[in-house]
Amino acid sequence: MKVIKGGLAGVIVALCIMVIYQNAEFLKTTYSLGVDFKLSDAWVFHTPELPNGVFLLITLFVGVIVGYGVTLPGWMRNKKLIRQSGEEVRALRSQVEKLKNRPAPSFSLDSEEESAANENAAPADAASAEEKDSQEAATQ
Repeated sequence: MKVIKGGLAGVIVALCIMVIYQNAEFLKTTYSLGVDFKLSDAWVFHTPELPNGVFLLITLFVGVIVGYGVTLPGWMRNKKLIRQSGEEVRALRSQVEKLKNRPAPSFSLDSEEESAANENAAPADAASAEEKDSQEAATQ
């Protein structure tokens, strides 16, 4: 992949050099830009005479700055989202580790016998509760 990228970069540089060489006369031609706001003579502005190549480089530089300014908020938003997602993943991983380290519940025959004994004791408790209610009613 690095070889392909290097080769592609070489081809692009070669094409740029070819375009500059073939258009050298145009790029060396000087020109002055002017802005006239039509309000008064004080509102007229002219740039110094510069070669067309300089104007093209200025345009390229301004385009790079504007493009960076437009993409910067989205880049910052994505960076914040990635950071928050990483924190969430770390929290979930720690919960998984806690669950892995927790001892498994044990099931044995002893616990079944105890639950059966508790079920048999429940009706006796209900009967004793009924006897208490009847005794309280008799004393009143």
